[in-house]
Amino acid sequence: MESFEKIKEDTALEITDEEEIKVFSKAVKSANSEPGIVDVSDPDYKFEYGEKSYFLWISVGSGSIMKTSNTNTIYTLEKDSAKKVFEIITDNYGE
Repeated sequence: MESFEKIKEDTALEITDEEEIKVFSKAVKSANSEPGIVDVSDPDYKFEYGEKSYFLWISVGSGSIMKTSNTNTIYTLEKDSAKKVFEIITDNYGE
Protein backbone atom coordinates (compact mmCIF):
# COMPACT_ATOMS: atom_id res chain seq x y z
CA MET A 1 0.00 0.00 0.00
CA GLU A 2 1.10 3.54 -0.68
CA SER A 3 -1.62 4.93 1.58
CA PHE A 4 -5.01 3.93 2.95
CA GLU A 5 -6.53 4.84 -0.40
CA LYS A 6 -3.83 3.87 -2.89
CA ILE A 7 -2.47 0.43 -3.70
CA LYS A 8 1.00 0.14 -5.23
CA GLU A 9 0.74 -0.90 -8.85
CA ASP A 10 1.67 -4.44 -9.88
CA THR A 11 1.90 -5.76 -6.32
CA ALA A 12 -1.18 -7.99 -6.16
CA LEU A 13 -0.60 -11.49 -4.88
CA GLU A 14 -3.16 -14.27 -4.82
CA ILE A 15 -2.50 -16.87 -2.18
CA THR A 16 -3.91 -20.23 -3.20
CA ASP A 17 -1.88 -22.60 -1.03
CA GLU A 18 -4.29 -24.15 1.50
CA GLU A 19 -1.78 -24.02 4.36
CA GLU A 20 -1.03 -20.34 3.74
CA ILE A 21 -4.77 -19.58 3.61
CA LYS A 22 -5.15 -21.33 6.96
CA VAL A 23 -2.42 -19.12 8.42
CA PHE A 24 -4.29 -15.98 7.36
CA SER A 25 -7.58 -17.45 8.59
CA LYS A 26 -6.13 -18.21 12.02
CA ALA A 27 -4.52 -14.78 12.19
CA VAL A 28 -7.83 -13.04 11.52
CA LYS A 29 -9.86 -15.24 13.84
CA SER A 30 -7.42 -15.01 16.77
CA ALA A 31 -6.66 -11.28 16.52
CA ASN A 32 -7.43 -9.25 19.63
CA SER A 33 -9.32 -5.96 19.51
CA GLU A 34 -7.37 -3.06 21.00
CA PRO A 35 -9.13 -0.40 23.06
CA GLY A 36 -8.80 3.31 22.45
CA ILE A 37 -8.61 5.67 19.52
CA VAL A 38 -6.86 4.37 16.42
CA ASP A 39 -4.10 6.57 15.01
CA VAL A 40 -1.81 4.57 12.75
CA SER A 41 0.53 5.04 9.83
CA ASP A 42 -0.43 3.95 6.33
CA PRO A 43 -0.82 0.18 6.12
CA ASP A 44 1.85 -2.09 4.69
CA TYR A 45 -0.67 -4.28 2.86
CA LYS A 46 -4.33 -4.86 2.15
CA PHE A 47 -5.77 -8.35 1.84
CA GLU A 48 -9.11 -9.99 1.24
CA TYR A 49 -10.34 -12.94 3.22
CA GLY A 50 -13.76 -14.27 2.37
CA GLU A 51 -16.08 -11.36 1.76
CA LYS A 52 -14.09 -8.94 3.94
CA SER A 53 -10.94 -6.95 3.34
CA TYR A 54 -8.34 -5.84 5.85
CA PHE A 55 -5.43 -3.47 6.14
CA LEU A 56 -2.29 -5.14 7.48
CA TRP A 57 0.73 -3.81 9.36
CA ILE A 58 3.33 -6.54 9.72
CA SER A 59 6.91 -7.05 10.88
CA VAL A 60 8.94 -10.09 11.88
CA GLY A 61 7.53 -10.23 15.40
CA SER A 62 4.25 -8.34 15.40
CA GLY A 63 1.26 -7.48 13.29
CA SER A 64 -2.04 -5.66 13.31
CA ILE A 65 -5.08 -5.72 11.10
CA MET A 66 -8.01 -3.39 10.57
CA LYS A 67 -11.21 -4.08 8.67
CA THR A 68 -11.43 -1.72 5.71
CA SER A 69 -15.10 -1.29 6.57
CA ASN A 70 -14.32 -0.19 10.15
CA THR A 71 -11.20 1.92 10.51
CA ASN A 72 -12.05 2.82 14.11
CA THR A 73 -10.86 -0.53 15.52
CA ILE A 74 -7.48 -2.22 15.22
CA TYR A 75 -6.73 -5.84 16.06
CA THR A 76 -3.38 -7.19 17.20
CA LEU A 77 -2.22 -10.49 15.75
CA GLU A 78 -0.93 -13.18 18.07
CA LYS A 79 2.88 -13.30 17.90
CA ASP A 80 2.97 -16.75 16.24
CA SER A 81 0.38 -15.71 13.63
CA ALA A 82 2.26 -12.48 12.90
CA LYS A 83 5.48 -14.42 12.37
CA LYS A 84 3.82 -16.87 9.96
CA VAL A 85 2.03 -14.14 8.00
CA PHE A 86 5.31 -12.20 7.75
CA GLU A 87 7.08 -15.32 6.44
CA ILE A 88 4.40 -15.89 3.78
CA ILE A 89 4.68 -12.30 2.59
CA THR A 90 8.48 -12.27 2.54
CA ASP A 91 8.60 -15.67 0.81
CA ASN A 92 6.31 -14.33 -1.93
CA TYR A 93 7.77 -10.81 -2.20
CA GLY A 94 11.35 -11.48 -1.17
CA GLU A 95 11.42 -8.56 1.28
